[in-house]
Amino acid sequence: MELGSTMFTFLQEQIDKERLPGAVISVIHRNRLLFRGAIGYRQLWPERQPMSVNTVFDLASLTKVVCTLPLILQLWQSKRLSLHMPVAEVLPPFGTNGKENVTLFQLLTHSAGLPASVPFYKERLNYNETIARVCHQAPTYTPGSRVVYSDLGFIALGAIIEQVTGKSLQQVANEWIYTPLGMQETQFCPRFPAIRYAATEWDHWLGRPKCGEVHDENAFAMGGVSGHAGLFSTVSDIEKFACEMQAATPLLFDPDILRYARQHFSAGMEEPRGLGWIVKGAQTNSSCGRFFSPFSYGHLGFTGTSIWFDPVAELAVIFLTNRVHLGRDNHAIRRIRPALHDLIYQCLFS
Repeated sequence: MELGSTMFTFLQEQIDKERLPGAVISVIHRNRLLFRGAIGYRQLWPERQPMSVNTVFDLASLTKVVCTLPLILQLWQSKRLSLHMPVAEVLPPFGTNGKENVTLFQLLTHSAGLPASVPFYKERLNYNETIARVCHQAPTYTPGSRVVYSDLGFIALGAIIEQVTGKSLQQVANEWIYTPLGMQETQFCPRFPAIRYAATEWDHWLGRPKCGEVHDENAFAMGGVSGHAGLFSTVSDIEKFACEMQAATPLLFDPDILRYARQHFSAGMEEPRGLGWIVKGAQTNSSCGRFFSPFSYGHLGFTGTSIWFDPVAELAVIFLTNRVHLGRDNHAIRRIRPALHDLIYQCLFS
């Protein structure tokens, strides 16, 4: 099967059935780009605008692994942080309401006792007020006993990065990741021309779809910058990040640290988790499909973005969509992702 035509036939069917507005996809094998392409529309309303490989996407929760996680790993690598230190040692207000012994490791593995999310934006809380409320939040389960995917934990991690470095999250990310890797179009609060953006959900207050404004409500209320969401990027920039994650000799990281981050740390819990990453493990219903190895790792973004790595096959797949442009209740992406990854694997290795 020919990779590009097979993927595009499948994706065009999803677009024709109004399951997706459009997509940009990239396939990297052995750190060599095999395919990069765009299909469908970056915007459907008020008029259709075609998707492009240069389209800028709201990465949503890919922020966690393209910004926050690598910065924490670099702070650990430089011994400015220890993963098993209590969060309260570096962010003292966090050590309240039963969280005195919660560690950075538990934040990274989504096992810190924090709930999935809290709608702080409804109280019109700003950046500092939101962080203060996260620090005050009481655990909803015993830390270390469960995995509950939590935006709050990564809001706290973003605050930790700023506390330790004395710089903004964007500044640190630019200096430590994006500039060294040549990721010139990866940023919070982006300022590209309107025609560059993949439109997200229709905003009834604005009377138009959001374009270039973060979709996540808490991140929006925080000024567009947070450790859990808010980052925008393009497929070519994410390719550079993906190659760094899979390189035999990474530019910015000790390879042992990257390997450690993708280990399975939550055996017996609800979801297999590495540091920040989802790991496939023995899952039979993973979003990376049936054929990626048990050592695969990746992450998803609510807006319709994803990245998956299979270190055994030396494969990386970046799949960027704006599925929420059809409404946040559009869940077809849950079926599309694994099916697409299965097609890619079969094209390359069958």
